[in-house]
Amino acid sequence: MKHFVKIASALALALAPALASAQINYNGDTYIPPITNANGLVTRLASLGDVAVYLLIALAVLWIVYSTVRYFIMGKEGDEARKEAGMNIFYGIIGLFVIVSIWGLVALLINTFPTQNQIPGNLPSANFVKP
Repeated sequence: MKHFVKIASALALALAPALASAQINYNGDTYIPPITNANGLVTRLASLGDVAVYLLIALAVLWIVYSTVRYFIMGKEGDEARKEAGMNIFYGIIGLFVIVSIWGLVALLINTFPTQNQIPGNLPSANFVKP
């Protein structure tokens, strides 16, 4: 378990610039605009949420692989440590399913109820008669 914590800490430190949005590429579509209004803030928070979901999925997969290796390395059939590793595999699969399901539900809701940037008071002028 100590090795897993060390690896997870090293991974978190390696991905810290991505979490802080410290990378800026002015070429192509990857430009990260500065936050100047509420839409920019929501966009930035959504992108950080995406990174968090990717990290959670990666950690869940690593947990399943780690538990699987422990399951096969553990002692004979019926050993308590082997049963615990088997339950950790089960919980890891359930956790991965929950993460991906919630992520899919949010994507479904976003695509069902699209939002648009509209300026209040920007009405078509064809409906008004000028004196």
